[in-house]
Amino acid sequence: MKLTRIRLEQVRKFRGAIEIDGLEPGLNLIVGPNESGKSTLASAIRSAFFERYRSVAAESLRPLGDNSAAPAISIDFDVGGTGYRLSKRYLSRPRCELAAGDQRYEGSEAEDRLAALLGYEYAKSGASQAKHQGIPGLLWIEQGQAHALGSVVGHAIEHIRSALGSGSGASQASEEADSVISAVQDMRNALLTPSTGTPRGSYAEALRTVDTLSAELEQLRAEADKYRASVDRLASLRLEHAAGAEERPWEALRRQQRDAEQQRDEIRKLSASLEEKTRERTELENRASLLHDRLQTLLLQERELEAREAAHAKAMEALQSARAQEAHLQQRYAQAHQQVLQSDEALQSARRQLEASRRREQRQALEHRIAHLTHQLEQAQALQSRQTRLSAELAEIALPDGVLEQLRQQIAKRRELGIRRETMATRLAFRLQPDAQVALDGQGIRESGERLLTQGATLSVAGVGEFTITPGGDDLAALQQEDAALARQVEALQSAHDIRDLAHAQERQEKAQHLRNDLALLQRELLLRAPDGIQDMHNQLEQLRIQLQALPVLDEDESRPPADPGPSLQEAESAHAQHARLLETAKQQWHQAQLDTSRAQAHAETAQQEYDKAGALLRDAGRQEQQQRYQRQLVEINLSLADLRQSLQTLQDGIRAARPDILEQDIARYRLSAEQQEQAHHQRAEQLLRLEVELQTLGARGLDEALADKRQALEHARRRTAELERRARALDFLLDRLTAHRRQATQALQAPLQARMLHYLRLLFPEASLDLTEQLAPDRLIRPGGQGQQAELLELLSHGAREQLGIIGRLAYADLLKEAGRPTFILLDDALVHTDAERLDQMKRVLFDAATRHQILLLSCHPEAWRDLGVLPRHMDSLAVAQGSGA
Repeated sequence: MKLTRIRLEQVRKFRGAIEIDGLEPGLNLIVGPNESGKSTLASAIRSAFFERYRSVAAESLRPLGDNSAAPAISIDFDVGGTGYRLSKRYLSRPRCELAAGDQRYEGSEAEDRLAALLGYEYAKSGASQAKHQGIPGLLWIEQGQAHALGSVVGHAIEHIRSALGSGSGASQASEEADSVISAVQDMRNALLTPSTGTPRGSYAEALRTVDTLSAELEQLRAEADKYRASVDRLASLRLEHAAGAEERPWEALRRQQRDAEQQRDEIRKLSASLEEKTRERTELENRASLLHDRLQTLLLQERELEAREAAHAKAMEALQSARAQEAHLQQRYAQAHQQVLQSDEALQSARRQLEASRRREQRQALEHRIAHLTHQLEQAQALQSRQTRLSAELAEIALPDGVLEQLRQQIAKRRELGIRRETMATRLAFRLQPDAQVALDGQGIRESGERLLTQGATLSVAGVGEFTITPGGDDLAALQQEDAALARQVEALQSAHDIRDLAHAQERQEKAQHLRNDLALLQRELLLRAPDGIQDMHNQLEQLRIQLQALPVLDEDESRPPADPGPSLQEAESAHAQHARLLETAKQQWHQAQLDTSRAQAHAETAQQEYDKAGALLRDAGRQEQQQRYQRQLVEINLSLADLRQSLQTLQDGIRAARPDILEQDIARYRLSAEQQEQAHHQRAEQLLRLEVELQTLGARGLDEALADKRQALEHARRRTAELERRARALDFLLDRLTAHRRQATQALQAPLQARMLHYLRLLFPEASLDLTEQLAPDRLIRPGGQGQQAELLELLSHGAREQLGIIGRLAYADLLKEAGRPTFILLDDALVHTDAERLDQMKRVLFDAATRHQILLLSCHPEAWRDLGVLPRHMDSLAVAQGSGA
């Protein structure tokens, strides 16, 4: 199917007529901004085919606010080599006409033939819905619906199956199996859920009855077992309670608890005595440690004297070394000071020479600048004189602005008038006999020739008479008057500006232009020579001369360079700085040596004092007596500590043997045991009472009769459940076999569709493939992943990817439908708007390839995205203007 012409009139925003003609058999691109009418065009095409011409749903086509409008749509298309024209008018005087070659159909007959031809149906009432639109509904993609493929495939599935199975018989087999499978499936689904196969309906109710009766039976059995166990438990409890009342074991446990508490109190007394002796031992150990420290201090004093003597000798040796180093560094400082004085004198001499050289160079520089500026001033004055001369010459020959153009226009206008006069003039051609006597305005003419008459003339013929010729009438006279007026204007203009002719005026204009160019060059050169003007150069020259006079006069020595310049200022400054650094270093080292000598002197004096002090301390008379007293006290304390440690060991052994922690546990154990025994005795009494009441209640319910009735009901329910289970399994098995046979038929249908899907899919995803459902709709995208192939459900992909796959799927269906001889036409309304640049390039390859087999009408508001599609776009605004209609 190929559309060749579309005409709309009074459709939504197109109040006038708009016509799109000459549509290509492949790609057709129509572009325009939002609200330019693209979606209106797509809706009009869909309405022309899908909506009955008498349908009130066409109200949406009426232009806003125009209740009298009658929307009209006319579409020319070709199917199988036959040309068709569909013409529909809605709302006001509705009509429908379908022309197929030489045949004409009208009204509902035309619409029914059109639906049968293209593979869709009309709604019985109301607006057309997706379920009615069949193949066109699949291939004509509305704006924003490219991703929704599964539902529209379902509406066109019968047409697709018919196309896929047209040569294999598989479609017929599938249709025959559907009714049987549907009946079996309904019976099976009445007993089992379709998705999980779990029981439902009467089967599930029978299972619930079995479960309920089984639970009730188990409860009755549990109650019977409980009754028998309670009888046995009652007898046992009576015996236990009587034995406990006679023995009273909790009283013996409380006596054991009191004995353990007495042993614990005795151990606590021993622990208190142990703590007291431990404090006494600690006090003696502290006193022994103090005496030991004092004896060590006396011993250290003796060792300190030896160390002080060695330190004193070392300090005296360091003092002698520091004094020798100080004397050496003082001598180096004096030498460095002398070198600094010498380098300072050399530096002053170099500065004087540099100042004399600078003054000489300054005078020379000023003299050079004065000479250079004087030369520039002379050149600038010469340029200025030349500029004045050229300006006078330019003023003499230059024409005012517009004069040359005015003269050129007037002469051109006269030339144009001449041409018009010649065109309107009378052309007199003649060929005379040799002896003829003919005169034109009194001048004889001979033989043959022609004359162009622009004004009245008299033609005299001897022997015949005179002829008056008036060429051009009033228009020619007017042209002659206009030409005379222009001639006067040209003469006046030339006279006013001393111009001979147009060539002379152009020559003067060109010469004036050359003079202007020369003046511009002189002006730029003068600007380079004297940027601030000649007067400024005079001022600068005068200022330089004043500066030269202000310079001091050089004496005889300064006016000429010295014979022996000596070191340069930089060398003198470097030498002076180096000697100054050496002097500063020598000074710092000398001062440091002085400080080192002072510190050595102080250190030696301190060492001497400490040595004398340590010697005096050892020579004290009471020191020896004090040391002996400390030693006696330390021996006495050590003896007392030995006796005390023995007593502590004895107490610790007694406490450890008694295990106070175990005694505490025994006390807690006896107490808890007594409480538990007594509590258990009271609880048995309560249990006896409760059991007696429960047994009386259970005995009155008739448990054996209830168990028998419940067993019988359960057996009946199990037989009913087994019967339903056998039926469900049989139906499930039958449905599985029927489905397997239909799956084989479906696979035969899927093979050609799968091949066309892969043809387009590999252009977008080179290594990918698509799984199809039994309804021949794409289900999963399979492509390489990190660990082999990965399958992704289409609904889990991004919106852009689903949109791309939706278009690919429709193109594959279109290929198969075309191979089956079904008409195909693809309409894309603003598709692929969610596609990135890289994927869009691949989709263009897909569309270009599909356009070799199908006609594609692509509507878009992004013309820049389709520049490389290989087709020139048609703009909505240009289409509307071309047809003389407004939107």
